[in-house]
Amino acid sequence: MKKTIISLSAAVLVFGSCIQDKAPDPTMGVTTDKSEYKVGETVTFRFDGDPDNIVFYSGEYGHNYADKNNYSRVGTLYFDFTSYVRNGTLARNIEVLVSTDFNGIYDLENIKAATWHTIDAAWSDGSDNFPSGEFNINELLEEKNGSVNPDDNIYIAFHYFDWQDDQRASQNQWIIRSADVSIVSPAGEKSQLADMATFDWTCVPENIDATTTRILFRDLENVVPSQSDDWTVSPAFSIGGIPADTGVPVKGIDTDVTEYTYTYTEPGIYTAVFETSSYWYTGGSSYVASIEVKVTE
Repeated sequence: MKKTIISLSAAVLVFGSCIQDKAPDPTMGVTTDKSEYKVGETVTFRFDGDPDNIVFYSGEYGHNYADKNNYSRVGTLYFDFTSYVRNGTLARNIEVLVSTDFNGIYDLENIKAATWHTIDAAWSDGSDNFPSGEFNINELLEEKNGSVNPDDNIYIAFHYFDWQDDQRASQNQWIIRSADVSIVSPAGEKSQLADMATFDWTCVPENIDATTTRILFRDLENVVPSQSDDWTVSPAFSIGGIPADTGVPVKGIDTDVTEYTYTYTEPGIYTAVFETSSYWYTGGSSYVASIEVKVTE
């Protein structure tokens, strides 16, 4: 019995001595067959090294290694709409505004308590689908508030007031045919945040005639002089919603990878980065390998 125990202990010691107790070196070199490629041509990145993990950053928008932890980038908000006025053009009794201090409580008291800045839009002269022009909301807020913050909640509102100096505004009816809000990233990429079908406006009072295809403002009081004070307010939009850049996993601890292929779809000079790491229970480290790739038409 004693001999068996001794033999088993010896076997454990021999087996244990064969187990690697140090994480592999994450250092890795990267090469390509040439330094310049055409758009659509496959780039083959060849690896010299064997780290446990490899993550690839192409250097394109959204995949820059330098911005992988950048969670505070501010985008630029743009807004535009089209309008139509009918049943009179005596006075323009509608305006479009933007606010950063509206508290999100959609009733007349709280809406009117907010600070609203007028957008200097172009309005219909009787023509249908009249374009307002596209407005840089960031510039407007910087002009009015002095700054734009990533955590600002930005609201857009249409305000219809069917009165002008106690005179009926010729029973104007205003129709907003379309409305679009987009955000442009610091790299110049534009993404739509909402259109008329998805804007999810809140109307105060609720009987404003609003659908997913248009908003109709008309005199709801039907008295002279009219005292309509009608609002259609958007949900909050954020300019701080530009996410940090991401990479693509190329290799895990259980795979063997010696090269990686990628195709660029736009011309440019890209810094391709491969972030490597090897971490075991005994410790470990990481490494960053990069190479410049020129892509032409």
